[in-house]
Amino acid sequence: RNTTQRAACDFLLDEYGLDEVLKRIEVLGKTNKMPYFPTITTPVQLRDKWVQLHDAVERKRGELQSKQVKII
Repeated sequence: RNTTQRAACDFLLDEYGLDEVLKRIEVLGKTNKMPYFPTITTPVQLRDKWVQLHDAVERKRGELQSKQVKII
């Protein structure tokens, strides 16, 4: 019934596609508990914080890759 939430869902699907939206939603259970990650609980928050979530995940990936032992 909430038109704002529905409009956010429509925007996300039109802009990013169903597969990308579902991937982000799956990750939210873990990222909402992690420090320095945006907390996202509604479609409007996902729409507004999409780039912040992507940047936080990329930053975490970079940290994990830099910690890996490099063998020459």
